[in-house]
Amino acid sequence: MILATTTIDVGTYDHWWSVFSTKGTEKRKQHGSKGATVFRDPNESGRPWVLFDWDLEGWQTSSPTPRSPPS
Repeated sequence: MILATTTIDVGTYDHWWSVFSTKGTEKRKQHGSKGATVFRDPNESGRPWVLFDWDLEGWQTSSPTPRSPPS
């Protein structure tokens, strides 16, 4: 399991979600993701927290930009 967070403009949350839950899901599956659960921060509406069911190797290879292991 990997926990990740990001900050997005509140006005673009719906767009972010539409991509994350469709094309993003397909892409993550190609890299071994078994799913994700999204939470919205109760104190910052533009900060989603995502709990990925993913191994570290798949996480690191899922982007053209190398990712550091989560701390």
